[in-house]
Amino acid sequence: MRSRYDLLTERFLKDDSVFVVDSGATVFLPFWTYIVESDVIAVLREAGRRVYIHIPISGGEMLNDTLLGFRTLAETAAENSLVVWINEYFGSVASDGKTFDQMQVYLDNREKVLTSVGIPRRSPDTYGENIRQMRERKLAFGEAIGSSNFFVVEKSRLYRVRSELFRQLEQTPFA
Repeated sequence: MRSRYDLLTERFLKDDSVFVVDSGATVFLPFWTYIVESDVIAVLREAGRRVYIHIPISGGEMLNDTLLGFRTLAETAAENSLVVWINEYFGSVASDGKTFDQMQVYLDNREKVLTSVGIPRRSPDTYGENIRQMRERKLAFGEAIGSSNFFVVEKSRLYRVRSELFRQLEQTPFA
């Protein structure tokens, strides 16, 4: 597996494209361990690459797990390298009356966070169902919006979500 990570890192260094790596929860920890052990971020930055690590903080039952993931990642991340996605799909991202930016885990690591993007809670019966279908089909927003597999009103919801997310991303320091 490590040799595959080496090949991926080599591609990051040689190809001028923008890369997005979605490792998924099960592969993330081994991949991050490789990145830290091999000092991949420093290698990429020395080669002139900009590196940002996006990390979701999900509400509801997943809040504690995602906060732990944030803490683990922040401990080894460089300053201003984390993009936090505040995902309220499963519930509010709050604990003991504190929002994420008021929680101790954030306060202890705020210098690591470059910016955040908010994903507000929406109706699970409409927006949630459309997003679920899009993800199940492994489609990006543009693909889903252009697909004949969605009704016009479903495409309109997906377009609205994409527009709101993109508007936030366009205002980030790395845009």
